[in-house]
Amino acid sequence: MSDWKNEALRKIGRNLVNLSKIEGMLKLFLSRVNFQCPINELQSTLEAKKKRYEKMTLGQVIKDYLRTYNSDLEQIHQYPDDRKEAWVSFSFTTETEALAIHKRDYDFLIRHRNKLVHELLIRFNPESEKNCKALIEKLDEQHQHIQRHSKYQQQQLYVLDEAIRRYFMNQSNQ
Repeated sequence: MSDWKNEALRKIGRNLVNLSKIEGMLKLFLSRVNFQCPINELQSTLEAKKKRYEKMTLGQVIKDYLRTYNSDLEQIHQYPDDRKEAWVSFSFTTETEALAIHKRDYDFLIRHRNKLVHELLIRFNPESEKNCKALIEKLDEQHQHIQRHSKYQQQQLYVLDEAIRRYFMNQSNQ
């Protein structure tokens, strides 16, 4: 196998794996935010949310994720009047004036993922050095955008994790 072919295949794998990781981070994030339930149903509620997101595409997940921006989630914290047990609710919203920019960035990510899977790989000729070099250039450019999104999602998960930890620490101190 030629060095160009190996390099192209390695970078295809790198980009696909990193796109999958972003999708996984988004699914994890969404499965842990914006819910209410009786406390004894917390585990099953979170498992049901996780199951719901497992089957979604990247585009569907991003659409749900963007709904968490600038959201009014007060209704999540309104408990039923007739409740007979303790309830728990948790909401997370991202306050930003740059929603349009985030939406554009995620649309860009989806377009590039689809372009990779549905166009670039179909036309990829691993036996052509010229084709391999051209693909490598596109993959490296795409990788820069993927990395930016990956870092942002990691930061969001860190903030969510910190919020949950602080919440439970405050609850245990009361």
